[in-house]
Amino acid sequence: MSLVAVFLALAIGIAVGATVVDQGLVGKLNSDIGRFDRQLRDRAATIDSLKSRVALAERLGVDGEARMTRDRLRTMPVLIVVAAGVAEEPVRAIERRLRESGARLQGEVQILTRMQLAAPADFTDVRIALDAASERPATLRVLLRRRLIDAIVSPDVSPSIAGLVDAGFLGFRVDGRTAPVATFAAGTRVVVLSGPTAALKDATFLIPFLNDLVRDSSARAVGGDIPAARVAVGGARPLAPFVAGIRKDRNLAAHISTVDDIDLVVGRLATVYALEDLALNRTGHYGLAKDADSLLPAA
Repeated sequence: MSLVAVFLALAIGIAVGATVVDQGLVGKLNSDIGRFDRQLRDRAATIDSLKSRVALAERLGVDGEARMTRDRLRTMPVLIVVAAGVAEEPVRAIERRLRESGARLQGEVQILTRMQLAAPADFTDVRIALDAASERPATLRVLLRRRLIDAIVSPDVSPSIAGLVDAGFLGFRVDGRTAPVATFAAGTRVVVLSGPTAALKDATFLIPFLNDLVRDSSARAVGGDIPAARVAVGGARPLAPFVAGIRKDRNLAAHISTVDDIDLVVGRLATVYALEDLALNRTGHYGLAKDADSLLPAA
């Protein structure tokens, strides 16, 4: 409408500058400009009103988030596995929500770029860290995934991941700070996070890791995408490549719950409810994307 007003003003200037001025035309153009200007002001007022309503809804969600999740995960052990490079703030937010929901956070395992095994030194160091005899890259990649999975699924009888942390293949943090690796609790559930800013491709480690994980046990994980930047409710949602990859894989989709809007209040709620459902071996796919089952798990 602003462009229309500019062209109409230009047309008026041309008309006025003409040798013979058509006063009827000038009056009509002035009337059209006034009408467009009123419509523009009305549209701006509507946008401001909608923004205020969205802000109020988000504030209501934030204020009520703790009440809606309180004690839903009481004593459930939960481990966060996150690809290096994703935004920090949403990870910290989901940690707070899990803790306030009563979960026993086991810490945060970071998948670092050395997991790509891109350099000769990576193969040498990973063989030492795993105490592996094989020199085959494919075998070493499987053994890497197995070491982390075994530490989660069978913590009492499996080697620690401390060697991989010391060698720089994995990171381990508690409350966002580097910490010594502890033994994970039996029955630990996993929240796996990635996104478009991840430092390594999901197909390099996380997707194969999840495929191996679901072969070992019943529903145990929730996958979520962290967008490149905070996106408000109603804004254009970025692609969620990690979640989309899980949902397209028939085997993974049947065993792993996903959340495509985990940076929002509703996404954190869906994550807590989905973890709660894992105890009943129920999975689903939640969020704002077209391939989601629903916004939240059914009550």
